[in-house]
Amino acid sequence: MNKKVLLALPVMVSMVFLLYWTGPAESFELVDNSVVVEEKYLTIKGEAYFISIRDLAEKLGAKLSWEQEKQRVSIKTNETGLWLQLSPNLWTDVLNKDLEETYMASFFSEDHFYIELDDALHYFGKDYQVLKNTVIPPLNEYTPKAVPILMYHHLMPREDMSETDLKNGAILPKENFVAQMSYLHQNNYTTITLRDLYQYFNGSKELPAKRVLITFDDGYQSNYIYAYPILKKYGFVGTQFIMTGTIEPENIVAGVIPKFSWDEINKSQDVFEFHSHTHDLHYLDQGKSYVLAKDLELVRQDLKLSLKTLKERNLGRKKAFSYPYGQYNADIINLLQELGFNMAVTVKPGKADKNQSLLELKRINITRKMSLSQFSDVLNSR
Repeated sequence: MNKKVLLALPVMVSMVFLLYWTGPAESFELVDNSVVVEEKYLTIKGEAYFISIRDLAEKLGAKLSWEQEKQRVSIKTNETGLWLQLSPNLWTDVLNKDLEETYMASFFSEDHFYIELDDALHYFGKDYQVLKNTVIPPLNEYTPKAVPILMYHHLMPREDMSETDLKNGAILPKENFVAQMSYLHQNNYTTITLRDLYQYFNGSKELPAKRVLITFDDGYQSNYIYAYPILKKYGFVGTQFIMTGTIEPENIVAGVIPKFSWDEINKSQDVFEFHSHTHDLHYLDQGKSYVLAKDLELVRQDLKLSLKTLKERNLGRKKAFSYPYGQYNADIINLLQELGFNMAVTVKPGKADKNQSLLELKRINITRKMSLSQFSDVLNSR
């Protein structure tokens, strides 16, 4: 590819030249609202097309600017914009017009920055066609393999568990959790975030052979008391799906298992990332989740409030969702897409793989009856 943009940090080459590009690239043609691009001017990683940000700006007729103080480049049209934020280790965050982090796939290669073609053009409201007239040499070609996403809920010391607790499949003895995390550590597993998984499945990031995503539903305070310290001890990360309307101490309910407080959420962000499990729709109506039982407009407003709350608490740069009770339908999937959710997890058993919809990712439920040997087998199964 002969039209790449060098995005360098201050210790590297200056970004000034980014501001002086002129004219559309010969490799692109804008037909109505559709961009036509020759395949030979793109690069491919995994199974996705990637484009340099300069070529992206040229074909959109957008303004490309480098913001030196904030170490980021912007691509702006009259309607919207993207910001590509650089970090000292050459990591990149792709921010939308509200400066919220997206799951847009991106990567550096030989000091050049690329963004995934489909993600970027759909964000700017453009369709596209690729003229497949050239074989493209892949960059670090690999086929993403399945990834285990572990699902936890409430943790308790075994000695404190009642007969009722022992029959509750959502309650795990904290001793089991400690043993499982020790197993991951001793066997050199790397814990990943949802963003890591997104980029892995889009071909923009490779992951270690032993990788695992650890998730917790419902935001129980026990996750802060028992899971947080052990995860931090091993340098692990985890993902919390919380009901933003049930955070303690603002919403203490007698007889209900305590949830995270906002203070505990703030203190644990070095380990946990926090996402939506609705604002206050985690209930059943005759066995049916409120997400399905209630009017779709009510669900829309609840999810918007959940996102608003996360954003106001500086937790809302990413948009992922866990379906309450694992229940959903096509209308709910469409609603998530409408509201900008990038990923969602289910309770369907199995590993997540790239053939699944990113809004229907499978997980492995970790129960009290699962032995450490079975835990190992689940991780190593195909």
